[in-house]
Amino acid sequence: MSIPASLQENLFTLVAFDSTHAQLIRNSAPPELFSSMVYRDMVERVYNFIDQFGKPPEDHLPELFSDVLLKKDHNAELYGAVLDTVYTLRNSINAQYVVSQLETFIRQQSLKSAVVKASDAIQQGDLEAAEEAFTEGMRQRLKLFSKGLTLAEGLYRFHELSRPDCLPLGIPQLDDWALGP
Repeated sequence: MSIPASLQENLFTLVAFDSTHAQLIRNSAPPELFSSMVYRDMVERVYNFIDQFGKPPEDHLPELFSDVLLKKDHNAELYGAVLDTVYTLRNSINAQYVVSQLETFIRQQSLKSAVVKASDAIQQGDLEAAEEAFTEGMRQRLKLFSKGLTLAEGLYRFHELSRPDCLPLGIPQLDDWALGP
């Protein structure tokens, strides 16, 4: 089952422009959940960018699709329409709401899958397998979360806020960053 169309637009907008939620969406919504070949290709290209550079493409977004856009064919029109939509949505999207909708969609799909597996097991008379399917479905409920900061990001942010009058520790790497008491 694919993600509803309006949610697809919102997710693609966030993954393309929102550095806070891009990695979270990238890890939670595989391209196969997007309904059209255009969206799947666009999402894959953005995911590859995130994997390579660690952040969404933002203003580099059109560059990722220049090979398609320069052809001036039907696909170029479709890609261009998606890009127009995401550029329009990017400043007005409610990221928390969109992420909660993704969580609901994933929970719903997980439970549907569990019900189908349990039903098959019950028809075969295997109650243990049915119970196991329900248990697994409940375990697979995805709770989306932010990974937070890496140690390097935390030190960098701390350095930006740190005071230049810290006490040198005699450890060049820490002293260079003014990371001392």
